[in-house]
Amino acid sequence: MARVYARLMRRLWEDFAPTWHRAGGLLGKERERVGVAAVTGAPEAVLTGLNSRFRFGGTSIRLPDQQGRRFDLGGRKLTFVPVVSGHGACLFSFDRPGLAWIGYPVPAVGLLWSGHEAESDEKDSLALTVGRVRATILRAGRVPLTMGELAGLLSCTPATASYHCDQLQAAGLLERERHGRHVRIGLTSRGEALVDLMS
Repeated sequence: MARVYARLMRRLWEDFAPTWHRAGGLLGKERERVGVAAVTGAPEAVLTGLNSRFRFGGTSIRLPDQQGRRFDLGGRKLTFVPVVSGHGACLFSFDRPGLAWIGYPVPAVGLLWSGHEAESDEKDSLALTVGRVRATILRAGRVPLTMGELAGLLSCTPATASYHCDQLQAAGLLERERHGRHVRIGLTSRGEALVDLMS
């Protein structure tokens, strides 16, 4: 039985390894983001970008699990663990006395499965100019998408997708229109011209 399990795990790793290796750039950027939050003493900056249901209040944290429970850190260090997984994942442990950790999907991890990650940033002028996530939003914006569809494409929370869209809209590259219960994004003529120029 152990051999069968070992073969299964080896096979899974062989299939997953290329995706894991492509995630290196995203993991590096996330390490920088979490590092800045740690140095500045602002873990809420990391949490709010992940899921709007995270709430950090000094010594306690509310997590986006089904019960919406609040955990007291009780002097424990809070560790952030970015993982390569689906955008809805939330792993955590408050069992150890000196340490609490939260595992969450790397922002924009959906790019690894969508094929956008395959193109190197060194060859992608648009990604070098506005960043990989915003370049993906601009390219995707040629077809009207809801914010939910965009968040799914990026494998991020709607709040994170909305943040990037706010920045692109402020730059005059993107517009949003309400259609019933949904908000759809689309490129402005300036956004179209930028994508054409950089592609």
